[in-house]
Amino acid sequence: MRISSLKHLVLFPVCCLITFLFLATHAAFGDTESAHPNIVLLTQLGQSEYVAGEAVRLNVIIKNEGKTTIPLGGSAFDVSSFRITVQDDQGQTTPLTHYGKYVLTPPFAVFRNISVQVPAGQQRRYQFNLSRMFDLSRKGNYRVSVTRSIVTGYKKGADNVLYSQTMELIAAPVKIRIVENPALRSGIEPVSPAPSKRQYLYLVNSQSRFDSTHGSVTRYQINVDGTVSPTLGSSVLAGKGSSAITIGHDGKFAYILNGGDDSISQFHIGANGVLTPLLQPTVPTEKYPQSLVIDPTGQWVYAASTRGARAFHVGKNGELTPLSDKLP
Repeated sequence: MRISSLKHLVLFPVCCLITFLFLATHAAFGDTESAHPNIVLLTQLGQSEYVAGEAVRLNVIIKNEGKTTIPLGGSAFDVSSFRITVQDDQGQTTPLTHYGKYVLTPPFAVFRNISVQVPAGQQRRYQFNLSRMFDLSRKGNYRVSVTRSIVTGYKKGADNVLYSQTMELIAAPVKIRIVENPALRSGIEPVSPAPSKRQYLYLVNSQSRFDSTHGSVTRYQINVDGTVSPTLGSSVLAGKGSSAITIGHDGKFAYILNGGDDSISQFHIGANGVLTPLLQPTVPTEKYPQSLVIDPTGQWVYAASTRGARAFHVGKNGELTPLSDKLP
């Protein structure tokens, strides 16, 4: 009798402890995990074929097909939790533009971060402009893949700190085809007077004047009615923080001011407006350049900054040669 009673006294607290641990674990993670198989990631395109330069808008939907509300994570990281990749026919990944990096990069500072949830039977919709996030100016077939990271729960580590547990939602890939603008096909010339430097418009792209990442220059054709049309393979890389552009008076050379690395990028303008870097692609300026102008004779280029200005002589091949002394 004593031995039997002792066994019951020992087993009863052990069983209670096991039951408590099971219930606690189930309460913390069981409901959350059981709901996630009912969440679906969908992608939609308005059409499968686009003209180069046309906006390619991708709709992404997170759909809750379950019976309970599903948390996705914090609002500060709602959009940056997506991963979007674009590949061409050869399997080469199309790089993100500066805008694309801005959209998909998690914020460095968070001032407000509330829980984002999808109620049962409802969905959450997002839209991405792929033509701004990726360089889709070249004709061809592209494959777009989308994944989304969501928080499934939290688990306490050995250091007694709570760590988030995540899972990846994967959408079925979609395909798009980029075709050239019919008005810009080979053999079709713009109906205009003799060729002049006004045939093309150049747009400098960067996040800010002193951005630490490389900017780019996009080329557009100016039509007879004053409208502009995108051109195939129109974007070229410039320096960091590109902020201004000036064209030589003969229309053969372009100069781009780069505030992020204190330089001027030099390009030759081809017959079709294509920009090609010169043998010396950049020349240095003073610190923090802000503006770039060319004088009425076309012989001098001036780069002004917060620390003064510097003059450059324009050579016969378009190369800029700085004067020895900076201007006040």
